Amino acid sequence: MKKMFAGIVGIEFDEESRLVSAILSREGEKVELSPAVNLNDVSKVNDWLRKLEQAMQATLSSLLSASLVDFGKFDVVTLDYQGFMQWIDRYPV
Repeated sequence: MKKMFAGIVGIEFDEESRLVSAILSREGEKVELSPAVNLNDVSKVNDWLRKLEQAMQATLSSLLSASLVDFGKFDVVTLDYQGFMQWIDRYPV
């Protein structure tokens, strides 16, 4: 994975259900994919890698949007340090 997608060292894969449910970074961060990639739907490696890429893009876009909405709730003049750290932990990407 790390040679194909920068910053990703692995995926979380359930062999029984054949679902790719998360991507993993070398820093130990785990990002749950939404939607998960169902490998039962595809047979070729190129096809499931394309589905994985699309799921990564959709997930990261959704997380970015949610993080910006949450960040907009902060008062930048009197930034609450603990709240800010919780915001950082909530959005691993």
